[in-house]
Amino acid sequence: MRVKLLVIVLICISGCALFQKTSKMSSVGTQSSVNQLESSQLVLKSTGKETQIYTYWNDSGFYQYQHIKEQIDQAKLSSTKAEQKQQAKQTVTAKKTERVNTGIYGAILITLVIGYLIWRKSS
Repeated sequence: MRVKLLVIVLICISGCALFQKTSKMSSVGTQSSVNQLESSQLVLKSTGKETQIYTYWNDSGFYQYQHIKEQIDQAKLSSTKAEQKQQAKQTVTAKKTERVNTGIYGAILITLVIGYLIWRKSS
C-alpha cells in the first residue's frame, strides 16, 4: 500500500507542469520598399527673328537699308533621379523548456514522507 501510494505521488509530481519551465517563441517581421525612377527630358526651341532697318538723312542725300535675320536657340534639360529604399526588421524571441533539478523532487518527496509519517502516528 505504501509503495503504491509513493509511486502514485511520484508520477503526479513528475507530470505536473508547475515543475517545468515553459517554452515560448514569437517572431515579428516588417518590410517596406520605396522605388522612384529617373527621367530626363530635353526641350529644344528654335525661334527666327527678322528685322528691317531703314536709315536716311533729312536732306535725302544718304540712304541705308539693313535686313537682319537672327535665329535664337534655347535648350532646357529637366531630369529626376531614381531612388530605391528598402527596410526590413525582424525580431525573434525564444525561450527553452527545461526540467527542474532533481534536488527539488527529493525535497518534495522527503516532505511528503514526513507528512505521511506524522499523519500515520496521529491516527
